[in-house]
Amino acid sequence: MTKLYPEFIALPWTVHLEPVCGCNLKCDWCPVCLDKKLQSANNWKFMSTELLFKFCSQFLAMRENYAPHADFGWPRVEIAMRGEPLLHPKILDWLQVLRDGLPRCQVTMFSNGIALLKNPSLLNQLYGAGLNILQVDCYNRSIGKFRKQLYKAADSSVEKVDPANFSPYRKHPGGHKRKILSLLVGIEDQEKSINVRLLDNMGGWSSPENLKKYGWKLRGELPLAGKRCVRPFREFVLWYDGLVDVCCVDWYPSKAMTLGSLQEKTVEEVWYGARHLNVLRGLYRGRRGWGLCETCDYFGGYRPGFLKNPFTGDDPLRRD
Repeated sequence: MTKLYPEFIALPWTVHLEPVCGCNLKCDWCPVCLDKKLQSANNWKFMSTELLFKFCSQFLAMRENYAPHADFGWPRVEIAMRGEPLLHPKILDWLQVLRDGLPRCQVTMFSNGIALLKNPSLLNQLYGAGLNILQVDCYNRSIGKFRKQLYKAADSSVEKVDPANFSPYRKHPGGHKRKILSLLVGIEDQEKSINVRLLDNMGGWSSPENLKKYGWKLRGELPLAGKRCVRPFREFVLWYDGLVDVCCVDWYPSKAMTLGSLQEKTVEEVWYGARHLNVLRGLYRGRRGWGLCETCDYFGGYRPGFLKNPFTGDDPLRRD
């Protein structure tokens, strides 16, 4: 029987899901640019609705076991990862499975929007299937085109927000019921971009030469000795094939960085397992000289008092 450590690991704040591994763009700051397999439609991979249903069922059971209150433990869901979500041939069915399975989660999708320019009516279908927030990255200075077509196509119930005053990376009041459209200028348009667009090196997978074109600067010598990182504490990362990775910036999961697979273990066994606990204990002490963390320049966003101590189990957010 797998030993679990729920006393030392908090429920995740965010769930990252990868419906598609592969993209129809080749942005030179993104690891897709370096991986020809992800650029070819013949190699694109898709998460099945069966796997998504399995995840939702198991996550819901885990939440009900460990959430201290009925309204606590519903994470944000972010849809993107290593590909363009709207390439999924059954994306509407896929979203409906997610909405039915995790009804109180705020669901956000990050997309390049090309499919929406080809078929603007898809926009309202996405919201109808359960999407809450759609952020379109308007690359190649195309934001004017997106405004013209998507603002016209959107139902009156869709909120059109200014990304300078709205973050898709936080939970919003009633977020699981809202319909929000955010159009963000591409990273290449630095004069009109916003600070949330600052780049990191994606765990070392992005080309430093390409990143420098967009103002990227190395954030100190690697590994970032002594610097904690919140991502593995707060984020459950599920790839299209059922692998659960330690971090969403690990584009090429290795055995050392993979926490487990939902083909072999349950969500609960992976999240509260010994491998995850060892990762958290190392990062809590600022030890980043191993695996993916050794080459990553993400500072981690650690704020004192927001992480459950993986040694003592002390939780500043406990609501007993």
